[in-house]
Amino acid sequence: MTILICCLSLNAHAQSEPQTEAADSLVYEEYVTALSRAFFENDAFERALTTYQKADTASMTDYDLLKYAMAAYFKHEYRQTLDIVSNRLESKPCDIGFVRLAFFCAVELELYDDAEQYADMIADMSPTDELYYYDYAYLIRYINAKPHPSPADQRRLILSYEQLITYYLTLNRSTSGRLQGKNGLPTAQKYAQELLEIDPQNQKAHQALKQK
Repeated sequence: MTILICCLSLNAHAQSEPQTEAADSLVYEEYVTALSRAFFENDAFERALTTYQKADTASMTDYDLLKYAMAAYFKHEYRQTLDIVSNRLESKPCDIGFVRLAFFCAVELELYDDAEQYADMIADMSPTDELYYYDYAYLIRYINAKPHPSPADQRRLILSYEQLITYYLTLNRSTSGRLQGKNGLPTAQKYAQELLEIDPQNQKAHQALKQK
């Protein structure tokens, strides 16, 4: 319904006579971003992306710009996502949402020097208990790609594995996970096996492998 209303409003606007060029442009931008947001919130990421591309990013709110970048990310347009978020980070370097997306895309594009910079920013901005499972998944990919991980990297790698094991075991036991048909145990045990390769005595990994 939200998408239909936005489409009808945009169509009506296109058929109306503009009062001034500036006013017409402003109203058009508002309708385009509203329509893009509606597509995004209904998981129509490809349509959200193509519609956001018609808008002027300079006039977008941080909310819409982040949704635009996320739509590009969900469609695996990692270079485009990185361009969107890095431009915003030049003026707002402390926005954790944009930093996260920049880190994810830098890892996907194998830009590991950039990934290191963004990983350090995330570590400075978010306590460990405020990170999410996908933060840890990307940290694992990033650190495993480094030819010579530092001792600090190794500690962060072990912590990331432990956090992911905990997350997937919790998902496996949760009511919501079962209702959604999500079985986190195989993924938890996959991470446990990888963790034992670098930390053979890790108790969390051994306990995960005993789960049935």
